[in-house]
Amino acid sequence: LLLSVLLYAGLVYSGSFTEQQATGIPIRATNQPLNTYLLTGELGTVDVGYRAAAGAAGSVTTSTFSATVDLDGYDMTQAGEPQRLPVEVRSLDDEVVILEVAPFEVSVVLDLLAVRTVIDRGEVPPGLEIGVASVMPSTVQAQGPDSRLRLVTRAVARVRIDPSGIDVSEQVDLIPVDADGQQV
Repeated sequence: LLLSVLLYAGLVYSGSFTEQQATGIPIRATNQPLNTYLLTGELGTVDVGYRAAAGAAGSVTTSTFSATVDLDGYDMTQAGEPQRLPVEVRSLDDEVVILEVAPFEVSVVLDLLAVRTVIDRGEVPPGLEIGVASVMPSTVQAQGPDSRLRLVTRAVARVRIDPSGIDVSEQVDLIPVDADGQQV
């Protein structure tokens, strides 16, 4: 009699639920500490194995799930270094039960924001002479992740000088560069 009850319960249970996979659920960062910058950029996606009632399984989409990484768990004494943090996935539908998550953790790099003053007058191209130069502003403050900011040696403005070379009065963007002239 006990065996019959177990077999009947298994039969009822197996027809009532379905197990499926949801792929490409985007991971969001939460609780980012103040004055930090997330160097990692996009955190990627997770795949979720789930069980849902047979009637509800067709309405399950990636928006049925919430995948987050709590950046408060990042050890800021090692800022700028990759660290593995767990991915927390929740079902936003009570009829959907999460069975497995892959990957269950992701690599994250946080860095402290910093400010640094950089000055560079640049070099005068051969064949040109510069009179009294007026550059506004005369100094520049660069702000960004400390590990990247340490690489910045100067800010470069690429100015187009017309053939007459009489007047250069245009607004240009500044580009942070390293000692080799490569953009940071």
